[in-house]
Amino acid sequence: MAAKAAEVAGVVRTDERTIAATAGTTMEAAGKAWKAVARAQDEEPAWLK
Repeated sequence: MAAKAAEVAGVVRTDERTIAATAGTTMEAAGKAWKAVARAQDEEPAWLK
């Protein structure tokens, strides 16, 4: 899921389950992190496939 979340601009995968967001302000970084988490949740878990 972290790989899927890292597809958002400004978000990088730092570990197997960890992402980091960078931006000009804290609010922008929080928005990117939220978008990344939402994108990761759109992926079906492997056990459902």
